Amino acid sequence: MNFNLSSVNEDIKINPTMQMLNYQFSNPNSSIYFLPINQMLAINHNNDRRPSGKIPNAKLKWAEWDKKSKYVLQRPLEDLRKESYSTMVMDVIATRDIAQDEEIFIDYGKEWEDAWIDHERRWRSPCNNGRMSSIFIKEMNDDKYNTSYHNWSDNHFIVCSKPEKSKFKIVYISQNATSPSYTKEGDLITNNFNGIDFNDQGFKYTGDTLKTNRYPCKIWNTDFKKRTMKVVLFFGAESAIEIQTALPDSQVTFVPKPFKSDMHLPDAFRHEIEIPDEIFPHQW
Repeated sequence: MNFNLSSVNEDIKINPTMQMLNYQFSNPNSSIYFLPINQMLAINHNNDRRPSGKIPNAKLKWAEWDKKSKYVLQRPLEDLRKESYSTMVMDVIATRDIAQDEEIFIDYGKEWEDAWIDHERRWRSPCNNGRMSSIFIKEMNDDKYNTSYHNWSDNHFIVCSKPEKSKFKIVYISQNATSPSYTKEGDLITNNFNGIDFNDQGFKYTGDTLKTNRYPCKIWNTDFKKRTMKVVLFFGAESAIEIQTALPDSQVTFVPKPFKSDMHLPDAFRHEIEIPDEIFPHQW
C-alpha cells in the first residue's frame, strides 16, 4: 500500500508519507494494512524492553466470534488483492486485571519501538529555524487579542466561522474593475478595498484547503470588552470578501498554514503498528 502524498508543493519541505501510516496495523513481512475505525486508535504502546517501559496489560487477538473475520483469515493473499478492502474484527484482550482509570497499553512491536527510539535520538526542534510549533499556535488561540498574532505569518493564518445571524457587508474584488461600481443588491465592486486586491493571499486559502464551514479571514480591529472582532472573510469562488463588524471571538481561530503543522515536518515520525507473528496468517 502506498502512503505517500500524491501532490505536494515541492517548495515546501515536508514528510511525504501520510500520518495515517502511524495508525495502520500490519506485519513487517506483509503488504496488508488494517486501519481501526473505533477507539482502538487511542491505545498507546508500552513494553518492558527498555528500563522506563512497563509490561502491557492487553494484547491483540482476532475475533473468533465474528464469522466474516474467520472467513477472511483463511483466504489467500491473491484473493484479497481482488478486493478494494475487507472489514474484520480484532479484539483487545486484557492480560491481567485492569484497575479503574488505569490506562490500557498494547505492544506495538520491536520494530516500532526501535524506530521511535531512533526518532527521539535524532529529534531537533524546528522552532530554531523560524517555524511555529502546533503547540505555539494553540497558545495563540488562548491570547487572541494579542495584536502581534493578527498578521498572517509564513506558518499560520486565521479562519472564521460564520454565525447564522450577523450583520455583514459584501464586497466583490475584481481585477478588471477600473472604477468602483455596485451590484443590483447594492454590494460594492472594486479592484481594491482597504488594501485587499484580487491577488491577496486570503483568496489562496479558500476552496479545497478548508473542508469545514470556516473561511480564511483577517482581523481588522477588536473589542475586548464585548469579546468581538471586526474581520474580513474571503470567498475564493466569487472573489468576494465579507466584512463582519462584530464577530464573537469564539468564531475566530488561528491555524497552521497547509503542510506547516507539526505532523508535516520532514522528520515527523512515521511507522505502522505491528501485528504479532503468532496471530498473523502465514499466507499473508
